[in-house]
Amino acid sequence: MEKEVLVWPFGKKNPRPPYKGDEDESRPCWKKKSIFFELEYWKFLHVRHCLDVMHIENNVCDSLLGTLLNVPGKTKDGIKARLDLVEMGIRTELAPNLDGPKKTRLPLASWNLTLDEKKSVCGCFYCMKVPQNYSSNVHNLVSMDDLRLNGMKSHDCHLLMQQLLPVALRVVLDKPVRVTVIRLCLFFTEICSKSFEVSKLPKIQSDIVETLCLLENYFPPSFFDIMVHLTIHLVREIELCGPVFYRWMFPFERYMKVCKGYVRNRARPEGCIAENYIAEETVEFLAERLLSDKTIGIPKQRSKDCRRTSGAKISSIYGGEFKQSHLCVLQNTEEFSSYFLEHMEYLKATFPTFKKNKKWLKDEQNKIFADWVKKRVEEQLMIPENNISETVRWIAAGPCHEVAKFSSYIVDGVQFYTKLLDDVRACQNSGVYLEADTMVVASARDKNPKVCKLSFYGVVDEIWEMDYTRFMFPLFKCDWAESSKGVKVDDLGFTLVNLNRKGHLKDKFAIATYVHQIFYVQDPIDPIWSVALRGPQRDYDDLVYGEEAGDTPCDHQSCTDRMPSVENGEGEIGYVRVENEETVSTPTKKKKKSKSLEVRKSKCSKSKEKSSATNSSATCIGKRKKKSNKKAAVVDDGCTGGQKLLKLHTVTMTSLTKAQVLKDPLEVELDQHGDPLEANGSNLQSYTGVLARTKVPINIESWPKVGKLLKNTIWDTILESFDLEPSERKMVIKSAGVKWREFKSRLTCKYVLPYIDDPESLKFPPYDYRFITPDVWKDFVKSRLTPEFLEKHEKQRERRLQNQYNHRMSRKGYRGLERELIKMGIPEEDIDRTLLWIKGHQGKNGEFRDEALMIVNERIEELREKQRNGEFTQERAVDVLTAALKTPEHTGRVRGLGGYVACPNQYFSLPKRRKQSVTQSTRLSVRQIMFEEQKKMEERLKEKIAAEEREKIVAEEREKIVAEEKEKLTEEIREKILKEETEKIKAAQDAYWSARIDEILENKLNERLKGVAAVLPVVRPKSVGNEHTSGQASCSHGVEESTGPSKKQKTPITADALANCLAEMERDIVQKLKKKKKKKKKKKNSKVKKSQSALLEDDAVNLVELVDMTVTVESSKTKELLKQLYVVPPGATYWE
Repeated sequence: MEKEVLVWPFGKKNPRPPYKGDEDESRPCWKKKSIFFELEYWKFLHVRHCLDVMHIENNVCDSLLGTLLNVPGKTKDGIKARLDLVEMGIRTELAPNLDGPKKTRLPLASWNLTLDEKKSVCGCFYCMKVPQNYSSNVHNLVSMDDLRLNGMKSHDCHLLMQQLLPVALRVVLDKPVRVTVIRLCLFFTEICSKSFEVSKLPKIQSDIVETLCLLENYFPPSFFDIMVHLTIHLVREIELCGPVFYRWMFPFERYMKVCKGYVRNRARPEGCIAENYIAEETVEFLAERLLSDKTIGIPKQRSKDCRRTSGAKISSIYGGEFKQSHLCVLQNTEEFSSYFLEHMEYLKATFPTFKKNKKWLKDEQNKIFADWVKKRVEEQLMIPENNISETVRWIAAGPCHEVAKFSSYIVDGVQFYTKLLDDVRACQNSGVYLEADTMVVASARDKNPKVCKLSFYGVVDEIWEMDYTRFMFPLFKCDWAESSKGVKVDDLGFTLVNLNRKGHLKDKFAIATYVHQIFYVQDPIDPIWSVALRGPQRDYDDLVYGEEAGDTPCDHQSCTDRMPSVENGEGEIGYVRVENEETVSTPTKKKKKSKSLEVRKSKCSKSKEKSSATNSSATCIGKRKKKSNKKAAVVDDGCTGGQKLLKLHTVTMTSLTKAQVLKDPLEVELDQHGDPLEANGSNLQSYTGVLARTKVPINIESWPKVGKLLKNTIWDTILESFDLEPSERKMVIKSAGVKWREFKSRLTCKYVLPYIDDPESLKFPPYDYRFITPDVWKDFVKSRLTPEFLEKHEKQRERRLQNQYNHRMSRKGYRGLERELIKMGIPEEDIDRTLLWIKGHQGKNGEFRDEALMIVNERIEELREKQRNGEFTQERAVDVLTAALKTPEHTGRVRGLGGYVACPNQYFSLPKRRKQSVTQSTRLSVRQIMFEEQKKMEERLKEKIAAEEREKIVAEEREKIVAEEKEKLTEEIREKILKEETEKIKAAQDAYWSARIDEILENKLNERLKGVAAVLPVVRPKSVGNEHTSGQASCSHGVEESTGPSKKQKTPITADALANCLAEMERDIVQKLKKKKKKKKKKKNSKVKKSQSALLEDDAVNLVELVDMTVTVESSKTKELLKQLYVVPPGATYWE
C-alpha cells in the first residue's frame, strides 16, 4: 500500500479511479504522504504540525457566515449539497425541487436565515460602533443591498467570532441552533486568551467535542471541511505548546504589509523588498550608534500618561457637582484614608445617638468631610515640624472653581470621548465600566448597610480636569445606569444595560484612571437594552526582544461569563423550518454590471439601504444621521438663593486657567517702581484679586491676621501661571491684601447694609459670589451688623464726603496714566506728579467737573509761571502741587503718584528722623501729666452727671457702707474667737513643752554627763528673746569648749551661770546672722530666708542639747529661764 501511495500519479491528466464501494480495497484513502515521515524521529514527535489559529478561525468564520447568509461562493449549502443528502439517504425532507422555480428549489433548512433575519443580522452589524483602534469600521463591511459582509480581513473575522457575531444572532434561528453557534464562538474566545488554567483545558476539550456533535445535527455534512475538523486538535496544542498568541500568524501577516510597502517596481518585488530592507537596517544602525534620538517604529512601552486631545472649555462650577467632584478625589486618594477614619470617630463622638446608624454616618461624612479636612490640615500645618505632604496640603485646600472641560481625553493610552462627540463620530469611545466597593442598602430604612463590590455601567457625559494648583486630576462625569433595574444578565450570560434608566445621581464622578472602556451594541431583541462588551486591554509589553515582529495580543473578554448549554426539554428540532414556510433561493454568483446600470442604480442606493433594513436597524440608522437641535435645559446646581446684583458674570480669568492647563506660565515685566507692565501685568493684578477673593475667607477681621499658610498658597498659585522672581512676592501679597479689603467693602456696601431691614436676603451668600460658604457668610454679616462697626462705617463715610478732589482714572491708576502720556508723545522728563494729578482729575474732554478743581488748576498754573520766573522755589516737601492744594503730604500716600510711594521722605529725598532717647525722669513726668489729665477728665465727667444719677450713686454708696459695717462687725467677732482659740492653744502648748523639757533634762543628763564643767562667769542678758528670734543658732563651738576631761562626779550649776552661757551663745548667733546678711546682699539669686519659727526651732534644739550635755539643774528653774529667753509663738511644735 505504501509503494502504491508513493508512486501514485496525480494531476488533471491522471485522474483518480472511480469509487467502486467499500469492497474495493485497491483504491487509496489519501492522496499524498508527507516526506517528513521518512525521518526516523518524525513519528515520535508530539506536535508534527503547528496549526495556525488565525487561518482556522478565519476560514470557519467565512464558512459560518456564508452558510447562514447564503453568500454565493462561500456557502456550504446548495443544490449539490442537497443532492448529496439524497444520495446518502439522510434528511430527505431537505431534498431539492429541481422542477420548480429557481428561487424556490431549496427548502428552508435549520441553518438558513429568512429574509427578515438576514436584515436583522446585517442591520445589527450596520449600526455597530466600536472603540477606536478596536477594529476596522464594521459599518463599511456591511452591504444592505446584498445582505452580506464584504472585504473582511483576518482581524475582522477574529473580532466577529470573539464578540460581535453572538450578539447579532441573539434574535435569529431556533434556540438550539443559535446556542450551538454561540458555543463555537466562545470556544475561540477561550483558546485565544493570554493565560490559562491547565485544569480547565480538559473541560474546554469536552466542550468543543460536544459543540461539533451539535453542529453535525443542525448543519449539512458539506459544512464540515478540514478547517472545522482541526478545531478539535487546538486544545492539545495549547496544552503542549502554550498560549496561542505566541504562535499564530498575526505578527507575520502584519510584517508582510511592511514588506509590501517596500515594493516600487511590481515587476521585481523581491529585489525591491531586499534593497529597502537593507537600507532601513543601515539607517537604524547609524541612528542608534551616532544619534541620541529614538527611531520611529512600534514603541517598546505604551505611554501611560494622561493627556488632552481636544480644546478646553473653561466653566465656573459651584454647588453640589463641585462638592461631588472634590469628594471623589478625596475618597480615591490613599493619603486621606487615615483622615476618613479619624473623621468617622469624630462623628461617632459628636453624635452618639447615631453611633450605630452606618448609613446616616456615611451620608453625614460625605457632606462635611471636605470642610473638616481642610481645617484639620491647616491646624497640622501650623505646627513647625509636621509630616504633611504636598499632595495632602493642596488637595485639602480644595480645587479651583474654574474647571477645564474637554470632549476627548487619552487615559493610559485609551481614547475616551464624551457622549455628544460620540454621536457625530464613527467610533464609540464614551462607554465606561467601573468596579468599586460600595455601601449597599436593602431599602431607605436600612440602617446597617453592607459594603461589597458592585459593577457600574454608564457613558461619559463630561470630562473635567480639576485644578489643585500643583496637581491636575482628570475626572469623568458619567451618566450611570441604575444598578437594580438598569442592569441585568440574561440566560445566555449577556450583560444588558438600559442607559435610559439613570441612577447614582449623587455620585456621578469617577477618577479617569480607575475606569475601563466598554462599548454597547443595541440588543436585537429589545432596542431599549444594549449589550455591554469590553474591548481588549492593549499594551506593548509582549514585544519579542524589541523587534517589530512582536505581537500585540488580541485578548478579548468573552461576551458571556459561562458556556451556554442546549436545553433538552424543548423537544427535538426538525431539519426544515416549517413555521416560516419559506424557501431558499439558489445562490448565484454576482454578475458584473454595466457602467450605465451602475450609474442609474447609484442614485437610489440610499433608499434601498433604508428599505432593506429591519425596523430596529432602520431606526438605528436614522438616529445616526439625525442631529438634534434641541438644547438640554441647564440646571444651575450652584444656586445659593442669595442676591444677584451683577449684570455681568464675575471675573474668573479663564485665560489663565487655560495657561495652567497648558503649563505655559506668562512672563511679566516690571517697571522701576515694581509695578507690572503691559497685558500680562493687568492679568496678574486681576488674577491676584480672584485668588484673594476665593482663597481667603472674609470672616477674618483684617489682613494682618491672615495666616502665612493662605498667603503662601496665593503666591504658589500665582507662580503656576506667571514667571516671577522671589523678590516680587511682597508686591503680590500687598496687592492681594488691597483687593481683599476692597472686596469686603464691596460686599458690605452692596449686599449687607442695604438689606438690614430684610433679614431673609442676608441668610444666604450672594449668587454673584457663590464660592462663599454659608458659615463664612453668616459670620461676616454678623460682624458687619454690630454697633461698633456701624459707627465706624458712618465715620468713614463722613470722612469720605469731605474729599473735595475725586480722580477719574478708573482701574489704571497713576502708573497706567503715565504710560498713556508716554505713548501720546510727552517726554518722560516733563511728566511730574503735578501733571499726573491734573490729568487724573480731568475728564475725557480735558474738562473739570467741580469748581474746586478749576480753582486748584488755576493756582497750579500761577505757581508754574512763578517757578519759571524764579519767584517760586521748592522748599523740602513743598512743591507746586502741595502749595496749590495748601495741605502738606503725610505718611501713607503722596498725591499724584499712587500707592507705590507711601512715604514723602522717600520721594522728596528728605533725611529720616532719628529716634531720641527718653530718660526715666522724662517718662515719669509724662506719666504724671497723663495722670493729672485723667483726673481732670474724670472731674469733668462727674460734673455732667445728672441729679438723678447722683442720687442713685448715693444710694448705692449707702448700701455699700451698710455692707461694710456688717462685714466689720463680723470681723470683730471673728477676731475675738481667734484670740480665745489662740489662748487655749498657747496654754496647752505651755503645759506640753514644760513637761517634755523636764523629762529630757531628768533622764538624759543623768545618763551621759558624769564630769564637772568649769565655772562660767555670770552675765545677765538684755532683751535676749528679740535678738534670738532674728538669728540662726549654731553652738557647736560652745559644746566643744564646755566638754573636756570630766571626772566621774556631778557639779551643780546655778541658774545665773546657765543664763550667762545662754547669753554668750546668743551673741554668737547674732554675729553669724549679720555675716550671712552681708553675703546675701552680694548674691542676687540667694535662697529664701528661713522663717522666724524655723530659726527658733533650731535655737531651741541647740539649747536643749547644750543643757543636756553640760549640767544638771532643777527643772523648775530651767523652765523659768527658758520662758524669759524665748517667747513661744502660737502653733509652734518644735518644743517636742
